[in-house]
Amino acid sequence: MGQFYDSCPQTLLEWIEKQHIFWVATAPLAIGGHVNVSPKGAFDCFHVVGQNKVWYEDLTGSGSETIAHLRENKRITIMFCAFDGPPRIVRLFGTGTAYEYGTPEYETLIPAEKRKPGSRAAIVVDIHKVGSSCGYSIPFYDFRSERTLLLERMSRREAQAKTYSSQSQQYKTEEEETAILKMADPRKDNGLREFWAEFNTKSIDGLPGMVIGLDSLSAPTSYWTKEGELKRSEEKVLRVLGEKKAEIRKEQGTRVPLLFSRSRDGDNSHLKFDFDFDFAFAFLLGVVCALAGIGIYESVGHAGNSMSRLFSYFDVL
Repeated sequence: MGQFYDSCPQTLLEWIEKQHIFWVATAPLAIGGHVNVSPKGAFDCFHVVGQNKVWYEDLTGSGSETIAHLRENKRITIMFCAFDGPPRIVRLFGTGTAYEYGTPEYETLIPAEKRKPGSRAAIVVDIHKVGSSCGYSIPFYDFRSERTLLLERMSRREAQAKTYSSQSQQYKTEEEETAILKMADPRKDNGLREFWAEFNTKSIDGLPGMVIGLDSLSAPTSYWTKEGELKRSEEKVLRVLGEKKAEIRKEQGTRVPLLFSRSRDGDNSHLKFDFDFDFAFAFLLGVVCALAGIGIYESVGHAGNSMSRLFSYFDVL
């Protein structure tokens, strides 16, 4: 049966911190407005402050529904779901605030050395109700790896903005730098701010989205490296899964040659089929060779029996 709490129990908080994906739901006030549900899954983006407060680092996307809805009415629900182990669904009901890139609150929560490429806001949620239910019908899934494609693309955009700034802003004095920056249009930096200006200023219902980050005088930067992110991600996966190793593969990397993998709760009745063509071909080739070997063995056996009968005939003579 479902249970509700005024604050999130510590056991649920510990479980939440081990999850790889969560969903964020928001909606506008208008009756005809579009309800939005966004999946979130980047490594180390979700953070627990306490039993009634959490926040996550919001990365750049093709829309800004969550930011726009929170700006209008602050309503938000975050959902977590168990794909392994005991069935469980947890919902965090609360009010949210979007602190955009360039605000003091954002810089406090996400300093430059921890910022991910494409990071555009810190979404802070004050929780007023927590719901926990069974989720008996949710299927089993195994975590395979983190995706790095968004981080790679946003990192390139940020690098383009740095190049643009260094080539177009050669200042002789601080006063000249300040004056030029005030006249410059940060929305045409060929980087993130230009992307935000094109795709993140309004929701699909026309509500205002990003505002502050677009006009920030400092171009978004981060210290992220692909190798470092993969290493940290692998450490977290091994910490969550215990002794079970997980492959942290690149976006175009190779796959682990498995036919079946066991669910993490150890229940053999929930085996996941994971087809791999190379491994399957090698397996079938082995079967064919084995059958061919059996046929040759039987042929040799028949020939041997015939020769034995022939020699027995001469012995009789």
